[in-house]
Amino acid sequence: MPDFSSLPSPVTSGKKSWLLLVLVLALAARLFHAGDRVLWFDEAVSLLIAKASIPDIIAAAPDDTHSPFYYLMLHFLPRGELVARGFSALCGVLTVALVFLIGRKFGGATAGAISAGLMALCPLHVWYSQEVRMYALQTLLVTASWWLLFLALDSRCWRCWTAYAVAAALSLYAQYTSAFALVAQGIYVLWFRRDEVRPWLLAQAGVALLFAPCVPLFMHHLVEGTFGFWLGKFSWTDPLRFFALLSGAITKNPGPYWPWAVLSIVLLLVAAIRQGRKAAPLLLWLLAPVVLLALVSLRANAFLPRALLMVAPAFALLVGCAAADKKGATLAVLLAAANLFALQHYYFSPNPWIRSPLREASETVAKEIQTGDVIVHSSRFSYRPFQFYLGDNIAQGLAQPDNDEPLLYRVIGDGRLPAKEARRLWLVLWPDFQQPGFHNQVLSQMNARCSRHREVFSSPQLLVMLYEKQ
Repeated sequence: MPDFSSLPSPVTSGKKSWLLLVLVLALAARLFHAGDRVLWFDEAVSLLIAKASIPDIIAAAPDDTHSPFYYLMLHFLPRGELVARGFSALCGVLTVALVFLIGRKFGGATAGAISAGLMALCPLHVWYSQEVRMYALQTLLVTASWWLLFLALDSRCWRCWTAYAVAAALSLYAQYTSAFALVAQGIYVLWFRRDEVRPWLLAQAGVALLFAPCVPLFMHHLVEGTFGFWLGKFSWTDPLRFFALLSGAITKNPGPYWPWAVLSIVLLLVAAIRQGRKAAPLLLWLLAPVVLLALVSLRANAFLPRALLMVAPAFALLVGCAAADKKGATLAVLLAAANLFALQHYYFSPNPWIRSPLREASETVAKEIQTGDVIVHSSRFSYRPFQFYLGDNIAQGLAQPDNDEPLLYRVIGDGRLPAKEARRLWLVLWPDFQQPGFHNQVLSQMNARCSRHREVFSSPQLLVMLYEKQ
C-alpha cells in the first residue's frame, strides 16, 4: 500500500516544470481542433437548457436522464458553444493536474509526471474534454474525491474528510454513475484501511445528506428507466471494447478494437503485477465501476463508454506508476504511442459523430432565409442543433412532433410547426435511427405538396431543400 505518512510538501521548481509542461500538453490536446467539432443532439440540448432560467432548468429535470447540476454550471458561463467546450477542456486539464498529484503520492515525481502525461494524451478523455456534456466535469470530481480520500486517510484531518464528502456528493450530482466510484472507495477503506472506517462512515453520511435533495429526482429517473433505452442488448464484449478506448481506439471510428483491447489489458496486468498491493486502490477505481455497470446492464443496457470516463485516470496512474523506473519505461512508451495513434485518427479522420455538416448547413440556410420562412426537420437530431445555431427568431419544427417529454419541451420548445402557412418551406432531412426511412417519407410528402423546389445543401448525412408554394 502507498505510504501516506504526510501531506504533500511544497512543490520544487523541478516538479513545477514537469507539471507545467504536462498541463500545457493537456491543454493543447484539448483545444486542438475543438472548433471543428459540431454540436450533436445531446450537446445542443445541453446548451438550450442552459439558456433557460434557473427555475425552468430545475423544472425540466424529470424529463432528462441527469440531474440539472451541469446545466446550471453552463447557465452561469457566457453563452456559446466554444465557451462550453472550453469549460470541459478546463475540467480535463484540472483532472490531469490531480493525476500528477496522486501519481506523485504513489510513486514520486517521475511517476506523477508520467501518469499525468499519459492522462493528457488519453484519447477517450480528450474526446469528452471537448464535448458539451457533463462527463469531463464528473471525471474531475471523481478524481478529486479519490485524491481527497487519500489525503483524509493519511492526515486524519476533518477538513480533508469534509472536502472529500463535498467532492463525492458533487460527483453524484454531475452524473449518477459516480456512485460506482463511491462503492470502489468503500471497498478500499473496508478491506485495506479498516482503522479509518468510522470517519469514512461519517463522511458517507455527509455525502448522503448533501445529495438528499436530488434523491427524489434520481428515483424518478431510475423508475422511469430512461437510461440507455436506445441501446441494444448488452454483450460481454462491450467492456472489452471499452478498454480499447483507453489506448489506441476512438469511439465511432471504423477499425478493429481487439488489438487495442488486448494492449490495454496486457498493460493493465503488467502494471498491476509490478506494483503489487500498491495497485489495489487504483485497480478498484478502474475495475469496480466497469464491473458494476456491466452487471446493471444485464437487466437494462446502460453500458456507455462516456459513463465510465471517470475510470480513465486510474488506468493512466496504474501504467504511469509502473513505468517510473527503467524496467517499466516500455509500458509508458507503448501506451503513449497507442494514444497518439488514436488522437491522430480523432483529429484528422472523418468522423460524422463529431464533424457533421449541421453547422455548415445551418450557416447556409441563415444566408438565404427570409422573414416568414419555416424550417421543417424530419428528425430531432437535426432540429436541436439547428435550433441552437439559428436562434429563437427563426421558425422551426418537426414534421412529426411528439410530446414524450413535456416538462423539457416546455423549456426548449416542443418542435411544433407554426399554424400559419408559410410561402417558403425549408426541409432538413436527417436519417433517424429511431425512425428508419421516415426522412424519405417526409421528402415524398413534401414533393407532392410543393412543386417548386431546389437543393440548397447536400451531404451523405444531410439534405436541405427549399420549397416555394405556388
